[in-house]
Amino acid sequence: MTVKSAMTMSTTLDVSESFGLVESRRPALSVIASLLRNPLQAMPPEVYREKLVLAKTGGRTSLYVCDPALIQEALTKQAGKLGKGDLIRQVLGPAIGEGLLTADGAHWRWQRQAVASGFQHEKLIGFLPAMIAAAQATHERWQAAPGPLDIGHEMMRTTFDIIVETMLSGSQALDVGKVEQAISDYLEPTNFMFVYNLFGAPGWLPYPGRRKARASVAYLRESLGGLVAERRAGSQRRGDLLDMLLDAADPETGRAMDDAEIVDNLLTFVTAGHETTALGLPGRCICWRSTASMRKRFSQRSQA
Repeated sequence: MTVKSAMTMSTTLDVSESFGLVESRRPALSVIASLLRNPLQAMPPEVYREKLVLAKTGGRTSLYVCDPALIQEALTKQAGKLGKGDLIRQVLGPAIGEGLLTADGAHWRWQRQAVASGFQHEKLIGFLPAMIAAAQATHERWQAAPGPLDIGHEMMRTTFDIIVETMLSGSQALDVGKVEQAISDYLEPTNFMFVYNLFGAPGWLPYPGRRKARASVAYLRESLGGLVAERRAGSQRRGDLLDMLLDAADPETGRAMDDAEIVDNLLTFVTAGHETTALGLPGRCICWRSTASMRKRFSQRSQA
């Protein structure tokens, strides 16, 4: 959340008195080391016990809203007064353009309204067969494995299989392995990109993986752009996410997405959904393995 947005919300809600604004103080070198090693460790430790935390790092001041009531207030009643800030846009924008994750204001709103119908419960139910098939394939692969497996890599593979099938109907026009590698090549150096943007480093400053990341962006946008153009020119519809984006229109204005905007959102769903889901699943596996009550609940649900 930007400083201007944070101060706007603080004034509107009088959060300093009602919730208590705590300032976090960490050495800049400690934050940099954490960002490069594990971004979650770069979060101010106060966010896990306080409701509202102000942190100053480098040339940036950030407000962390951790209280459910404040989060609801920020995302609903005060949404029009708050911006997403430029950090995510600068780091992910070169790949995902102005999709739902990076767009702000009116441009975000019309896209959100246009795709809303595609994410209704009955539409999502239609994706279940693809998800179940991917899970079954993973199960069979694990049973046939001769030795230990990297659970992180396995979850990446499973979630990517689901994304390709539900978004693009397992499109044969894409080199799936190359697309998956390109996504990984772009995301791998984002820790450095966050550090550089956090401290206002010039855009020309090199970092590990920069050239490969740029080549990956060019490949991804060209590949998906060709697929979108081919699907738009054809008459066959497959009921996947790409069809939903092609058919999406703002209910207020009737505006539809052009090819570039569809590519933006396809890449948004791929990059944002792929890694976050894949990283969350191993954590669930660890909890399942270490907690007897969770194993019992899982067993009961699977047998129901």
